[in-house]
Amino acid sequence: MTRARSGRVAALILALLVACLGMLGSGAAPVSATGGDSLSVVTTVGVGSTPWGVAVSPDGSRVYVANYGDSSVSVINTATNTVVTTVSVGSYPWDLAMSPDGSRVYVVNYYADSVSVIATATNAVVATVGVGSYPQAVAVSPDGSRVYVANYGGDSVSVINTATNAVVATVSVGRRPSGVAVSPDGSRVYVPIEDSKVKVINTATNAVVATVGVGSYPEGVAVSPDGSRVYVANYYDDSVSVINTATNAVVATVGVGSSPYGVAVSPDGSRVYVSNYYDDSVSVINTATNAVVATVGVGSYPYGVAVGAGGSPVYVTNSEAASVSVLGASASAPAAPTSLNVTPGSGSASVSFTAGADGGASISNYEYQLNGAGSWVALSPADTSSPVTIPGLTNGTAYTVKLRAVNTAGSGAASDASGSFTPRTVPGAPTISSVTAGDSTVSVAFTAGSTGGSSITGYEYQLNGSGSWFSLGTTSSPVAIPGLTNGTSYTVKLRAVNVAGSGAASDASGSFTPATTPDAPTSIDVESDDGSALISFTAGADGGAAISKYEFSIDGGSTWADAVGTASPVTIPGLTNGSSYSIKLRAVNTVGAGTASSAVSVDPAPAGPTTCPMSALGKYSIQTCWNPLVPVQGKTNRYRAYVYIAGTTTRVASCKGSAADTGCVVKGGGKLTAATDYDVRVRARVQIAPRQVIWSLYSAPVRVSTLP
Repeated sequence: MTRARSGRVAALILALLVACLGMLGSGAAPVSATGGDSLSVVTTVGVGSTPWGVAVSPDGSRVYVANYGDSSVSVINTATNTVVTTVSVGSYPWDLAMSPDGSRVYVVNYYADSVSVIATATNAVVATVGVGSYPQAVAVSPDGSRVYVANYGGDSVSVINTATNAVVATVSVGRRPSGVAVSPDGSRVYVPIEDSKVKVINTATNAVVATVGVGSYPEGVAVSPDGSRVYVANYYDDSVSVINTATNAVVATVGVGSSPYGVAVSPDGSRVYVSNYYDDSVSVINTATNAVVATVGVGSYPYGVAVGAGGSPVYVTNSEAASVSVLGASASAPAAPTSLNVTPGSGSASVSFTAGADGGASISNYEYQLNGAGSWVALSPADTSSPVTIPGLTNGTAYTVKLRAVNTAGSGAASDASGSFTPRTVPGAPTISSVTAGDSTVSVAFTAGSTGGSSITGYEYQLNGSGSWFSLGTTSSPVAIPGLTNGTSYTVKLRAVNVAGSGAASDASGSFTPATTPDAPTSIDVESDDGSALISFTAGADGGAAISKYEFSIDGGSTWADAVGTASPVTIPGLTNGSSYSIKLRAVNTVGAGTASSAVSVDPAPAGPTTCPMSALGKYSIQTCWNPLVPVQGKTNRYRAYVYIAGTTTRVASCKGSAADTGCVVKGGGKLTAATDYDVRVRARVQIAPRQVIWSLYSAPVRVSTLP
């Protein structure tokens, strides 16, 4: 593409070609800056076709771009650098300007000979004002009351009253005005024209009051914030003319890039930004020295330029690339993160931290290094905020970690190493090998599962496959589970605990029933028998397991033998008739022998005499009867019949008989009472041998009632 052009025609042809054919390349020149200012493209925003004019809202929240190729205005949210809406306007919009209060955007429509008025609250066109031929540039007065439009084809400037949206004056300025700017006090309007001049309009009279000669083919124009200087981009001279507004004379000419077009001044007046159309760059002029201090590469064929309210960012429209370059301070690598705090997980670790300064460009990811050596690994997927997760670690292995942030400038400084941490998970399930029931308890033997990478701190148990888990104060096999109910059947599960939490449960154990030895029998009653004793009792509690037998001791508990029978009464065998015994009794179950009863005394002897029918002889006498007793040892030498008040051991009368007698009569003698029940027992006296023990053997009681 050559520098030569025939007036505005070449530029229009280029614009139309771009609009019709689309992008001819990436439109992004390499980002570079030279000189003392550190400035670079921090992002690029895609907009409509052939963007030319650009303006920033007073609060800096929005950027408005005139898209010449598709007759629209793109609205950019500067917080996200994204287009949030597109507003259709007139045919081929060239330039636009904001009202001082930010409520209106004025867009000049080159082929429609009009100005579209956009309400920024609704992003809708609220008025269209007809102006001169081929309007190319627009500016708003500082008080917002007037809009000035440079009519390229009409050789004039239209003055619009913003209250009525009507043209109130048309000022002839000369051949092909291409730009317009208003002084900060609103008293002057500066208009470059094709004849290498700038026309100065007095806004009070809407008349040209001065003409200033500048470079060849002036285009863009801007006024310093203090109103003392006017900067004019000379398209053919590759220069910027600096006009002293007090004298309306050029006081400096600054060489810039090829075919400068757009001009903007920073809010503090210290910098002028100039778009170089054929260099794909922006020149930055220091206004104190009138020297270029930086040249920044931007997109293809840059045109319009505008500066944010705070002096940054700088927005540049790239006409061929259909984009806006956003310029800011060149980024440096981020500062180191601080205050690392690590929470280990299973095969991973969560690292919280305080981010360091981003170096002027958004942090795009973090990298980590383990144990102070080896490669740095980028997080995948990328993560840009605390906490971050470090994956792929080995449970049970100790680590330290360092972090560093990454931005467009590269990887930043590394943090200090974290404290040592060990990834871990919950323990594996134990395997129960056996259960041994006890008194209200069970002992559970098991093989431990994996530790999960952290020492097991305890075990928990659950009974019968449901309900709560309870902690056990031990870390090794076997474990004792307390508080069970003897005689109740249970199953149990175990699980291990470490710092990560409770692990998987074991399979349920086999069924078991806690038990203890039986309680002592009570209410002991004993009857002697021939070489034995019959003991009646009340059984004690079985301890949770059925009583299988009873044992007795005749030596105070030193030795024990089995009694005959498993329930009351039981027989104590193997005793010697005529000997006196002190007998204790105890129950036995699967757990073992229980507590012994209190001792009872008994003297075993042969059975006593048997009786034959007895009857009352009257009110006060009873006829007793017995069968002769033939003992297995010794001989019977006499009998006596005793009468007791029925159901008691209270003896009231008796009678006696010889060894040959089989009965005797009990005569009351005032001792018996008429119509009364009595018990009669017969005693035989058996002498074993001369001068040896005499046994007193009793019959069973016989109930007899005296006559009324």
